[in-house]
Amino acid sequence: MGRMLGFAVCLAGAVVLAWLAAIAPPSYYSVFIVLASLLGIVASLVWHAARRP
Repeated sequence: MGRMLGFAVCLAGAVVLAWLAAIAPPSYYSVFIVLASLLGIVASLVWHAARRP
């Protein structure tokens, strides 16, 4: 249950950061994209860790 919550939080954070990148000034665009990508990677790691026995 905790891993699923962690996955949901990371994925929601990545979506919020991607949305911020869409509305941010050009100077902050790359920062938000990098952070969203990192959160997406963390969400993937959490998801795969939850599927292990």
